[in-house]
Amino acid sequence: MKNLNFVVIADDFRYINHAVRTAEGLLKCSSYTAIFNLQEEFKLDFNIDLEETKDKIYIDENKNLTIKYIEEKIYELKKEKDLNLAILDLEDEQLEIDYKQLSQVLNKLAHELDILVYIFPKLKEEIKDNDFNLDNIENKEITEHADEVWFCHINKKHKSKIYVAKSNLTKTGFMKFRNGERIIPKK
Repeated sequence: MKNLNFVVIADDFRYINHAVRTAEGLLKCSSYTAIFNLQEEFKLDFNIDLEETKDKIYIDENKNLTIKYIEEKIYELKKEKDLNLAILDLEDEQLEIDYKQLSQVLNKLAHELDILVYIFPKLKEEIKDNDFNLDNIENKEITEHADEVWFCHINKKHKSKIYVAKSNLTKTGFMKFRNGERIIPKK
C-alpha cells in the first residue's frame, strides 16, 4: 500500500489551532517539525516551552511565503535536521500563490523526502453536520494532489469526528479506530 504523505485537514474547531496541536503531539515523539505561516496569536496556544524544544521545532516567521521558498526550506530542513513533518497553516491568512502549484510541489516533496505534509486550509463557512464537501474549502485547488483530505468536525453532541472526503489509498467516509490505531479499509 502506498504511504500517506500529503494530507489536507479542514477543521471547524473554533478554540484551538489544529496545526499547533498536531505539532505538539509529534514533538512528544521526538519528530522534527516545521510550521509555516503560523499566526502570531497561535504561538501562545502551545502547551510546550518553545525555547526548550527549539531543537525539535522550526517556526517560520516569513510573512512573504512563496512556493520556491517553502520548497527550499523543506529541502534544507530535511538535510540538516531530518525533518519528519511540515505543516502549512492557511486557516487565517491568504497567501498570494498558486494553490494548485503549491499542492503539486508539496505532494512531490512529501513522497520524494518521505515526510508528512499537513495543510490546514481556510473554510468558506462552518461545516454543517455531515456536509463534508471539498467545495467548503477556500482555494480547494490545494486538495488536488493530496493523498487524503480530512474534515474534522465537532457535532451537536460535542463529539469530534474525522471524515475522509478524498483518498487515494482507502475508501472515503468516517475514520474508525481500534485500540488507538486507524482502521484503513481497502478501496
